[in-house]
Amino acid sequence: MNNKAIRSVHLTVHLIAVLLLYTVIIPGAYAGDFFKGKTTYVTYCQACHGSDGRGALAGTPNFKRGQVLMKPDAQLFKTIMNGSKIMPGFRGVLKNEDIDNVISYIRSFH
Repeated sequence: MNNKAIRSVHLTVHLIAVLLLYTVIIPGAYAGDFFKGKTTYVTYCQACHGSDGRGALAGTPNFKRGQVLMKPDAQLFKTIMNGSKIMPGFRGVLKNEDIDNVISYIRSFH
């Protein structure tokens, strides 16, 4: 192999390694605890969103349809933190870890 071919192989190997790290390690860093998320959901979310995620109040999304759950975790996190429409924000009420846990739990509705 000439030097150009060797560099190309090295670049390919490095690219694959970076992609593996991105898809395997990084998402796991944000995964919440389902069981803790359920506890937080029951305490702070269930009154409006319902015990099954279908929405107990007019204007709340139906998590069973997946309309909200098609968004990335970062966007859901921002909505829970800052609020949206009739939903109040939970900044200062819930810790970041609590929000990650709730996101993990609500994703089970779909």
